[in-house]
Parts: sequence; structure tokens; C-alpha cells
Amino acid sequence: MKTETSPSTTLDDTFLYRFHSGEYQMLNGNGTDLNLKNIINFKNGIPGFENLSKFIIVPLKEYPPFYVFQSLEDPPIAMLVISIKYFESQDEIAVDKIDLVQIEANHQNDTDIYFIIKMSNENNQFTANTKAPIVVNPEVLEGCQVILENQKLQIEHPLDLA
Repeated sequence: MKTETSPSTTLDDTFLYRFHSGEYQMLNGNGTDLNLKNIINFKNGIPGFENLSKFIIVPLKEYPPFYVFQSLEDPPIAMLVISIKYFESQDEIAVDKIDLVQIEANHQNDTDIYFIIKMSNENNQFTANTKAPIVVNPEVLEGCQVILENQKLQIEHPLDLA
């Protein structure tokens, strides 16, 4: 992973994010501007990055079903995430009403939910943190990361990518 400290920060050969003329832009590998209109505001940041509030979630077209969850204030802060849509046990995920109010959502069905992915160096196994999902209200572009009480949920839920 290559990083720079200039206004443009290269994350890899595919994504390049910059702040230009008052708006964030994503450049593809060819240098073509793609406007970032879906900047998600995290009022309280996320655990470990409370000082960061502006994030985007970009699909990895070459690697579905993955997305990149990236800070726009500190672009090297980027994580691989996966949508809840790829999980059979969606009914076990219950976001508290207080968390929904924080992102101006009336119901959990009004949100997009993502799990942060971790890859084990030992066995190349991917796991998802189903205990602490990222919850986004796509209508108002507000988000938060929540800690769920359900004991069945795992911090390292194995993914079957076959």
C-alpha cells in the first residue's frame, strides 16, 4: 500500500481520493474524476477513530461482494467491509432504537448495514465482525458503528466465499 502526505493520497492502483475545489473526488486508475456525492457523516466517528467523521463506502467491482469503507479526512484509514445482504442470519442483527435515532432512521429496514472484514495471515481465512456493524441511513447519509448485545454474534464470524 502506497501512501503520500500531499492533498492527494494514493491507496492502491485503483483508488485515489482527493479534496479539490471544495469537494471530495475519487480518481480511477486512468485519472478520471468520479464525484463522491455519497459522503457519510459519522457524528461521533467510529471506535478508535473518534476524530474522523467523513467516510465513503465504495464497491470493489473486481471483488464482489466487498466494499471499501474509507475516511476522507485521513485516506489511509480504509477497511474492507461486506453488506449484511450476504448473510443468512440477518434476523439476528437488531440495532437499538437509540442508535437508529442517532442516524435519523425510523426503522432498521431504512438502513444499510456492513460488517468489517479481517483476513487471517495464518490461513487466509476471511472473518466478519458481526458484533459491531457499521449502520448507515442512506437517505440522509448519517452513519454509526454499534456494538450489538446478541451473544450469538461473533467478532470473527468465518466467511464462506465459495
